[in-house]
Amino acid sequence: MNLHNKKNKLKDYRTRYSIPLVDSAFILDTDVGNLSKYENGELSPTLKIAIAYHLLYGMPMQALIDNDFMLLKSALIDRLFMLSEQLMKKKQTDSVTRRIESINGMITRLNTEEQHED
Repeated sequence: MNLHNKKNKLKDYRTRYSIPLVDSAFILDTDVGNLSKYENGELSPTLKIAIAYHLLYGMPMQALIDNDFMLLKSALIDRLFMLSEQLMKKKQTDSVTRRIESINGMITRLNTEEQHED
């Protein structure tokens, strides 16, 4: 999800409750300027803001974190592959073999979850 879509959803969910931005900023104990930037897509919402929009306005968490979630997941898979390759170059002891098997299991699980999310 790009920030443009995220920004529209933040504002859409808040305005469904007819809550002005200034009131929302007060409730969230945050600066109205920053909250406006989150809603306009100039800043990515913090975890606090994402959870608050979920709790207050019913915005699904997945809609708030989708892009960050997928970027982190992709980076983790890349790092797991790199670590697996490094370990394969080492002397293959039982410990190293177990580590490689665990890493490969994580890669499989992450890739399987990825298919179910699409």
